[in-house]
Amino acid sequence: LSDRRPLSGFVRNAQGAPVVGVEVQLKNSPTGFEQTLKTDQRGYFVWGHSPLGTEVTVTVKPLNAAPVTQGLVPRRLDDTGAKRGVCDPSLNRIEVSLP
Repeated sequence: LSDRRPLSGFVRNAQGAPVVGVEVQLKNSPTGFEQTLKTDQRGYFVWGHSPLGTEVTVTVKPLNAAPVTQGLVPRRLDDTGAKRGVCDPSLNRIEVSLP
């Protein structure tokens, strides 16, 4: 099993519409790894470098508003007691709503 999981998510506005081309900064402090991505046409982003069990900070930087920051600890489904080796991709999905 890998010790990393992809982290993905959607950025939406207050009305629920996707926010296209907004910067999403992902940072894993324990490893020092960080990367800045942009959302696609669906407001979607995916980052494949999130180590399991350490917090990743996700900061969305809209053009005309204050940044929005959330934290997530990537994990496997087996971390919640399920059969070892079974992964649920929804565990590492984040939804960001901009004001």
